[in-house]
Amino acid sequence: MPEILAADIDSLTAEDMLRWRQGTLKRDLHTQMANRRVRDENRRMIDVLDRDTNMTEERMQRLIETYEEETRASQVYAEKNRQALIQAGGRPTRPIQYDPGHWVFVKGVDDCMSEEEDDEQRELRWVSDHFGKEGSRFAIELHAWQAFKRFQLYKRKKPSSLWKIQQQIDELWKERGVSEKLKPQLQIDPQKLSKVEEWKEFYWYKLQQLPEYEEDIEKEERLKEKRLQYFDTASSETLEEERLLGGWQNREHIIRVSDGEIRQARRDRDRHISQLEWIERQLPVIASECAGSDQVSKCNSSSTPKRQPDIESRLH
Repeated sequence: MPEILAADIDSLTAEDMLRWRQGTLKRDLHTQMANRRVRDENRRMIDVLDRDTNMTEERMQRLIETYEEETRASQVYAEKNRQALIQAGGRPTRPIQYDPGHWVFVKGVDDCMSEEEDDEQRELRWVSDHFGKEGSRFAIELHAWQAFKRFQLYKRKKPSSLWKIQQQIDELWKERGVSEKLKPQLQIDPQKLSKVEEWKEFYWYKLQQLPEYEEDIEKEERLKEKRLQYFDTASSETLEEERLLGGWQNREHIIRVSDGEIRQARRDRDRHISQLEWIERQLPVIASECAGSDQVSKCNSSSTPKRQPDIESRLH
């Protein structure tokens, strides 16, 4: 959450807010590349440090007007990211949600707000944050699609080894018990793939990532055992020093934190499985669209560029 002084509101712009939001998104995407986990928590509301002493009615009104302007800009940001995904050959998982619903303050979760704020101000913040999250969702989906397109090209760097990759696919399908209808048949030139075959390769791309999520769960479970073993075997002096330094307070503390990390790893795996199921549902839809289309371009994979632009260039 950006922290500013009340006087900073006098020169605050919607562009400032968008830069804060997009800066957080970029860090989230780097996190995704590092450990495959992205939290949809890019809330970047403003914290006025001297709100109680220097927040005048004029500044409050300007802040509200700036939020309104940023909300409109965030909506455009969401629409642009969604359109960029479509133009790149991907498919958004859902339409933009233009109705953010109604704000409900949850203490302990929505700590960026004060319980004393009136309903109008809460709704204003919620709407702004809503469209920012919508834009971030489509930017993350665009990033995933671009990563897949790079994966396609990388796997075809040596056409002579394509048959080995096909064997690996066959083994993966057998190991996972996946329907043969979802298995891609690799071709040397990805530009010549039908849209259905392209999405079968997208399914393969996601499926070969699934073991990493399963390994994350096992790693967190082993880490819990290791922490408990440490706690059970360490001397009382060591444990007391650990507690005083802000480390593990007791055995229950270890269990609570470790179980939370295990649950999160399982949620990440389940989210990835949901993505696979969504791709599977898209295949008959794509086939139906192509069957009823007179435009060959809609059914061919013609959106594979020689070099995919980095996601960050899309955000400016």
